[in-house]
This record gives sequence, C-alpha cells and structure tokens, in this order.
Amino acid sequence: MDIKQLTAFVTVAELGSVTRAADSLHLTQSSVTRQIQALEQELGVTLFERTRNGMTLTIAGRVMAERSRSALLELGRARAEITPMPTATDTVTVGLLESIAEAIGLPLATTVRHEYPGLDLCLVVSDSGRLQRRMDEGELDVSLTAESPGITALSPTPLATEQLWAIAPANALLRADVPVALRDVAEHPMVLPPLGSALRDLLDSLDARFRAVVTTASLRIQKQLVVGGRGWAVLPPVAFAEELAAHSISAAPLQGPQLQRRIVLAVGRTARSATAAENVARLLARLVRSEIRDGRWPSARLIGYRGDDSRLCR
Repeated sequence: MDIKQLTAFVTVAELGSVTRAADSLHLTQSSVTRQIQALEQELGVTLFERTRNGMTLTIAGRVMAERSRSALLELGRARAEITPMPTATDTVTVGLLESIAEAIGLPLATTVRHEYPGLDLCLVVSDSGRLQRRMDEGELDVSLTAESPGITALSPTPLATEQLWAIAPANALLRADVPVALRDVAEHPMVLPPLGSALRDLLDSLDARFRAVVTTASLRIQKQLVVGGRGWAVLPPVAFAEELAAHSISAAPLQGPQLQRRIVLAVGRTARSATAAENVARLLARLVRSEIRDGRWPSARLIGYRGDDSRLCR
C-alpha cells in the first residue's frame, strides 16, 4: 500500500462518496476506485459496502480508516517537522448560510485541507442577515448566503436558485408531489425567520399575510417547532431532508416561479489575504456545482455556469 491509496481511502471514508473524493483530490472517479480496489486486494478484505446512497465502511473498513488516519497524521507531522516553517499562515473566515452548512461545510474543510494544507479555515454559520452584517464589518472574508437587496455592494456571484417548500407537522399530510399555494400556507400559524434575513425579506415581499407565532434565526428551533405542531414554516428542502426522511414532518413545494431564493457567493472587500480568500471562493463554487450536479442538494439549480471562475475575484 502507498500514501495515495491511503489518502484516497480516507477521503472516501470521510465524504462517503467516490465522486466527492475525486472532486476533493482532483482525480477521476475511476482513479479513486482503482486505488480503493488495489488496497482491498492487498489487504484481502472489503473496506466499503457500495450502495446507491454512497460508500459505507465495513467493520474491517472502520478499523482500517482509524489506523490510516493516524498514519497520515503522523506523516503530516513528520513533514511539518522537517519542512521549513512559512513566515505566516493565511486564515480565511467563511460564512455559511445555516440551511446549507451541513451540505457544504465538511466537503469544504476536507478540500481545503488537501489543496491548501497551510491555510487555516474558520467557518461561521448563521442566517443571511447576520452573515451580511459580519461581512460589512470585515469579519468574513467569503460568504455563501442567500441573495438580499443589502448585499449588492459586495458584488456577489449568483451560483444557484433554490425552490422553497412549505413544511408542516406530519399530520398535515403535505405531499412532495402536490404543490401547495402560498395563500393556503398563510392560513396557518407560522414559524418565521427574523426581519432582515433574506428569506424573511422574500416572504414579506409576497402577496400573503403571515401570522408569526414564533420568530427565530435558529434553523434547528424552527424545525423543532414544526415537528412539535406549533406552526408551519417555509424552507428549502436541503434544510429539512433528515426530518422528512424520518416522517416527523410533511412538506410540499410552493406554487409560483417567484417562490425561490438565489444562492450567492461574495468575497469581502477587506479580506485579509485576497489570494487565499479567492482560492477558497473558487473551491466553494466548485463544491456547490458538484453537490447540485450529483443530486445531493435537492431542488437547487445552477445558474449559467460556463467553467470560468475568474469572475469570483474582486
């Protein structure tokens, strides 16, 4: 076995997907697959169970993953001890919209570790309003958030559109194949995001009068309140996929072409390291495309990408 095989194996184990691992390592899927197969043949065991939902470690695979991580960590420490230290370490602070943080955060951290090992990454997860304020105050270098009128000064790059859905308690019996009208949703008590957030601004601009029983910036609390029967909410499917799969809520797409939000990527004008921030912004754009193309970001659609990320630079 060699370092390339171990690196491919650990990356697939962490991301649960050959496709994600290939994107992260800048390799083809067939190359990653060959390295995994060669490792399995050398060890004489099966390391992964291959299913339609991804790659799951076997018992032998879990043991091997733990040992491989330790081995790669020790090799990294040895390399650090014998390699001259750089004069400074770049730090890039990235703001992620809470509803998409789980889909993007881990792949981003893993990719940065492999491609820019000397870069420190700081992730800040919040709602769009707070991310915008922190970007305005120079606390964020890069932000992946929802488009709102106040963010125009940051020259955001639109990446995707995302359909909005109504979510309700399970006994409301909403169905994914039966869209619901916004006026019908507005007849129910609502759990809404706070004023100043992009989603709240969008909802307030529509021809509907919502009765907010609870207002909170916490996505987790919004979903808990819906599960508990306190009200309905409007969210993108990526934010509630786990609850829907567990049948603790019911959900349906909202009718109307305007009932979607745009996901945008912005690089701060006062980024502490412009080059590092732009590199991370390109990685984020690449990961968004990968998540959507491979079906891991439900109901999102890419906006006019033609393969050139130079427009992300400030």
